[in-house]
Amino acid sequence: MLRFFMGMWWQRVGCTKVSGITKMMLTEAANFPELAHFYQQEVIAPAHELIRRMLQRGVDRGEFGPIDMNYGIYVVLAPMIFLQVIMNSERRLPDRRAARGAGARSSTLPCTGPVHPRRPAGAPGRDLQSTW
Repeated sequence: MLRFFMGMWWQRVGCTKVSGITKMMLTEAANFPELAHFYQQEVIAPAHELIRRMLQRGVDRGEFGPIDMNYGIYVVLAPMIFLQVIMNSERRLPDRRAARGAGARSSTLPCTGPVHPRRPAGAPGRDLQSTW
């Protein structure tokens, strides 16, 4: 379920222009407190609750060991937020292929479908390492 959630998030938010809202909120929240409060209530709190329920379901099923859900939420969210900030920054991370002389290429992740963390060899789907 967590893998599905992250894949759907990538398709619907992460690889779209909507992902810039997160960076904007991080940088401008102090200047627009009413907007920050709205974003907290309408975006952040529901997302935290959804992730909390997914993690709890995983713990209840024995898929995860017992964890502090407050920290677990941020373990899931931190890479997603970091990726949104990087993707919407003027300066992007250098492309590893370009550094090795393999030619220039965009350093953003493709938006052609869900991106899954490392998979066993031969498993269907994309590998994050192969897209960077």
